[in-house]
Formats: sequence, structure tokens, C-alpha cells
Amino acid sequence: MKKIALTFGKVSTERYGVHQGYVDSLIAVGGVSLPVSSMTALAYMKLGNSDLIDRYASHVATNHDALLLSGGTDINPALYNEETSSKTTGVEDDRDILEISLIRAFTNKGKKILAVCRGVQILNVALGGTLIQDLETEGYQNHMVVEQEYGFAHEIEFEPNSQCSTISKGATSVNSLHHQAIKTLAPSLKAAAYSPDGVVEAVESNQIIGVQWHPERMISADKRQLSYFAWLVE
Repeated sequence: MKKIALTFGKVSTERYGVHQGYVDSLIAVGGVSLPVSSMTALAYMKLGNSDLIDRYASHVATNHDALLLSGGTDINPALYNEETSSKTTGVEDDRDILEISLIRAFTNKGKKILAVCRGVQILNVALGGTLIQDLETEGYQNHMVVEQEYGFAHEIEFEPNSQCSTISKGATSVNSLHHQAIKTLAPSLKAAAYSPDGVVEAVESNQIIGVQWHPERMISADKRQLSYFAWLVE
């Protein structure tokens, strides 16, 4: 059974957590999730040992088969050289630092990474890209459709011959729970899918898949969404 490092961060001021759908999706395809919390990075920083974060990330990459970057709150715009917009909230610096270190460690070892929602955003930033801090402010509508969390919010269109188009098994309807998205794509990533209004919905490169929607919350509505987790554990 493949061991998947599953990242997560704060869900409130004093609590950390992650959606059960990630765990269930991995179990369904023969994987097991092992938690990697930003609480660890916070502890190192409070102890004045922030350099240990890279050593911890290397340890995780050595002892796990793949990395799953889960959804969550906004990323610090300073990481892509922008001032913080009033629309950017919930920044968790400890999580940003840890996940960037994990991305580099797993990439260096040639191991697979699946990035979901916030995950694809931190992936893009870690690899040199930038983000739209608020889609609605920039004229993009209906990307935070909370009432369709477990259903279908809009269609996406895959790039022909992309790896994601094959993995999707024909599923083109997705949920949408984000107010930020990729602006400038990182040089090592390729856009693999777009929403009807042109927002990047999926990216890929060697051993990396990133999706802007939440497949872990759609497995009841469309079992084909499990294919992204199956790719991670194969």
C-alpha cells in the first residue's frame, strides 16, 4: 500500500484539520494517507530552529511514496513579490514554508505530487509562478460556489493530449471553491485545463498533477474523480 504524505493546516485559531474526502479517496484506490501538518513547522519556528523544516521535508520525502497538497486558506503574496490585497485572508506562513520545502524535496526525489485547490496555488508559487489574489475583483465570476461543494459548478475544457485529459476519463464537470487562482504559470508547469472564462483549472509536468477544483468532495457525485488519486498511487 502506497504511503501518501497529506498536508494540512489550520481550520481555526487553535485547531488543525483536513477534509475526510482525501482520506476516503486514497483508501478507495489502495493508498493510505499519513498526516503532515503545518503545526510541525510552527513548532520548529517557535523553537528557533526554522532550518530544520528543510530537513523534516527531506525526511518526509524519503519515507513516503508521494505527496498530496490539500486545500486551505490563502498564500502570502510576498512569496510572489506582491503587496497583500484586502481580499487575501487566512495566510498561514508556517504552512507556506513547509509546503514549499516539501514540493522541492519530493521533486528532487522524482516522486509524484498531486495538488488540490490551494495546493495547486502553492505549487505554482513554489515553482516560480504568481496568483490572482481575488478572482471577482479581476472580473472572474462564480468560482466560489459553496452551495455546489459536493456537486457540479461549471464545466472545464482540457488541453488536447494532456496527461490530465487522459486521467479525467471524460469527466469535465467540477465543483468550484476558490477565490484565488494562477495568474502567471510557473515555467516548469503546463496548463492542462481551463474554465469557460479562462481561469487555469489544471496543470501538469513530469510526476506532477494540480487541479483547482476539489475531486475529494466529488467522489459520490462522479466516481471518475477518483482517477486523480489513482494516478498518485499507481
